[in-house]
Parts: sequence; C-alpha cells; structure tokens
Amino acid sequence: WVKPRCMTTWSKFFMELYDPGRWKWKLRMEKKTFFGLCGILEAEICKQDTKFRRAVPVDVRLGVTLYKLFKNTNYSDLSDKFGIGEATAHDIVVQTTAAIVKCLRYKIRFPETVAKVRAVAADFQQITKTRLPNVAGAINCTHFEIIRP
Repeated sequence: WVKPRCMTTWSKFFMELYDPGRWKWKLRMEKKTFFGLCGILEAEICKQDTKFRRAVPVDVRLGVTLYKLFKNTNYSDLSDKFGIGEATAHDIVVQTTAAIVKCLRYKIRFPETVAKVRAVAADFQQITKTRLPNVAGAINCTHFEIIRP
C-alpha cells in the first residue's frame, strides 16, 4: 500500500520554474553544484525501486536534506513540499547527511592547534567586523558551540 502523493512541488517548482538566482537563494548553491553533489553522493544514497513502490530519486533525497538543513523546517512541511511521507523525509535526512559526511569529509577542515584556532578567530573577526570573542567561523549564520582544545 502506498499513499498517493503529489510530486509537482519539487518537479515543477525546483526543476523547471526556478531561475538560477532563485535556485541559489532557496538551496544556497547553484544548480550545477547541486547536481555535482548528486553525482558524488549517488552511489551512497540511491535506492532501488520495488514491486510495491518507486524509490525516491537522488535529486529529491539531496533536496530534502539540504532544505531541512538550511531552513530547519519540520518533517510535515518537507512531506508537503517534496511529496513524500514524514517518516520517509526523516530517514532521507539521516541517510543523506551520513553520506555527505562520509563522501565529503575531506572538504571539512578544522584548525588543529590552539595557535591556528586563534589565527582563524582573528581573521574571522577582522573579515566580519564583529566583536565576538573566540568565534572562529559560522555556518549559514548558525551559532554552534566550539569546545576548547
């Protein structure tokens, strides 16, 4: 049994109607970057169709995950926007996030010594013109705790 869902939001709105500027504003990256990520993650997040239902495509899986991470929306909204179930949305976010960490770990770098942390924090303060002590960076304007080495 499969509950019928509407995929028009993702397929029409994101894939056909979005101009490059709006695409970048919504998903925080250009279309070519998005599809490049799809290619990198495909082996990890691609699922097979079964005789009961069709698998959620790789682009939808990545779209769901990025939308959740960038907008911090609830799974009910993801369900409506992407035409999938709430539990499916949750599973997709967990699986795709794990795949991103596994496949793109080499892209994420943190300073390794106290001196490097201080240098990065000083550069961040100078670039952003802020007076926030001990802040070494920000991801999507989200605050996160930095545990001292």
